[in-house]
Amino acid sequence: MYDVDKKYKDQFDAIKAEILASEELTVYLDSEEEEAFLALREAFEPKIDELFKEIATQDPLQLENFEKLLLDEELEGLYLTRILGYSVLRGEKNDKFKYAKPQDHFKDILLTICSSSNFDFLKKRIGQTIQVGFALSSDIWITNLINSMNNKKVRYFLQNQKLPKYRIQLEREIGFNRYKKQFASITYTTTVFPTTVDEMIINFKAVKNFLLERIPLDKDNESLLQPIVDMLKLKELQSLPEYVELLIIYLRHYSHLSDHKKEVLAIIHELRKTEEFEDQFFEKVYSLVGSSKITWDPDFETRLYADLHEGPNDTISEFVSLVATVQEYGFIDQNAMDKVRNFYNTHEGVSIENSCVRQFINNYFRLFINDLDTREYAEWFDISKYYSPYMGIFSNEKYNKKLKELNIKYLKKLTRVFTDKRGRDYQDVKKFVMGNFGEWGFMKDKEMVEFFKTKRKKVTKA
Repeated sequence: MYDVDKKYKDQFDAIKAEILASEELTVYLDSEEEEAFLALREAFEPKIDELFKEIATQDPLQLENFEKLLLDEELEGLYLTRILGYSVLRGEKNDKFKYAKPQDHFKDILLTICSSSNFDFLKKRIGQTIQVGFALSSDIWITNLINSMNNKKVRYFLQNQKLPKYRIQLEREIGFNRYKKQFASITYTTTVFPTTVDEMIINFKAVKNFLLERIPLDKDNESLLQPIVDMLKLKELQSLPEYVELLIIYLRHYSHLSDHKKEVLAIIHELRKTEEFEDQFFEKVYSLVGSSKITWDPDFETRLYADLHEGPNDTISEFVSLVATVQEYGFIDQNAMDKVRNFYNTHEGVSIENSCVRQFINNYFRLFINDLDTREYAEWFDISKYYSPYMGIFSNEKYNKKLKELNIKYLKKLTRVFTDKRGRDYQDVKKFVMGNFGEWGFMKDKEMVEFFKTKRKKVTKA
């Protein structure tokens, strides 16, 4: 976690000085009434929020240390309810939907609130936040936190935030996702880039999610480039599969922004001399192609070829050359299909390299069909001419199943719109399905008949 820049610290100090000299604070300290406290919040929390947003946009790695500045008791708890929520949302969760490690920052903010002279006012705004944070924390962690409080009223309040329903994993997931929706338009994510093997294993998901979440936000990521490259240069991390995945994310989303690209490519070309790296590279490509978070598009394909084809003459080089050909000619062009066939036939059918090729081509079909409107079903008919050639090249049941699921999904989309069974659209679709789905193995004859059969409405007796 990076120290807060002087420019932000100076802005924070100016806001703090303004608060301490304000009439609003004087009125509140004299009256200690909730109305005066709310007036104090209304006057100064927007200014803190403006500074928070600036740091979250320009220097997100400094966010947690900036939030620690807000724990100053002279600030009367201003903005703490906000950052308590951010700390709850940032924690990495394991497969049981519990925090993967104790959330010390969440604890520090909560303890500051509970120790504040303004606790009675602040607690009205943090119930749901604590409930979600406790739901994801271990019982021992919660018990130790509650027992650390001397004030019985505070302990009682905290104990009541531990809800029995959150013992069930599904309820935890529902509660967390419902809570998270309140923050959908806010940028609050931060991370710590790993420097050791243990840190990489523990923090990998959090780092990965942070890097991916920054992309669609259209934020300035200049401050991230050097820390990312510093992480990628650490030799002790380079044998880990997690490292390879972060490396691909860097190539996809960050390398074209960085002045350090040549350094990273030199590392990649050196790593490519090991068989272990090549296997890890293809395994990660397989998992990332078609991912909802990593867009595998022509721009990326162009950069991938430019970055990797000049390296060692290896399978990675062959693959990116294949990718470039498919992009240049289009995946339904005969030249592209020939190149796919040649690559595929030089590797074992069940190899990870061939799995990547199947995933790669399936992604093209997926993007094409998912983008079709119901009125464009004629284009569906046209693209289907290339199902059999690729099914013949791959001869793979898993690939065929994905293609089947994709087409049945679009078919159901059409039949929800074209409900007039005598209409031309419905009849065209039915004719196409009855004439082809059996050949491709998408449906048996009986299934097709059943799909298009008119369902009789049940007649209720008077």
